Amino acid sequence: MPTNEIPDLHFSEGPSASIEPASDLRPVGTAENATQKGKLIRGVWVGTAGTVGTMVTRAGSSLSDVPLVAGFNPISVQSITIGAGTATGVYYVY
Repeated sequence: MPTNEIPDLHFSEGPSASIEPASDLRPVGTAENATQKGKLIRGVWVGTAGTVGTMVTRAGSSLSDVPLVAGFNPISVQSITIGAGTATGVYYVY
């Protein structure tokens, strides 16, 4: 299965092989990480809770002033722009 496809999770059949640890972290805000084509962003890690200016979800919804908790935020995104947001230490989780 290509890594950018949403895995089918069938918990009735036991643990899924598609649930595995993250393979990488990349800081949000650098030009090369604005949109990681072909890579599934599995979530967002935040050092200090706050908001991000704009978040485009994997489904394509564009949201503004999105609040994120400190730690792992389990949302698959296409891109995040910090902008005037208050969250710090924001990383894409692959």
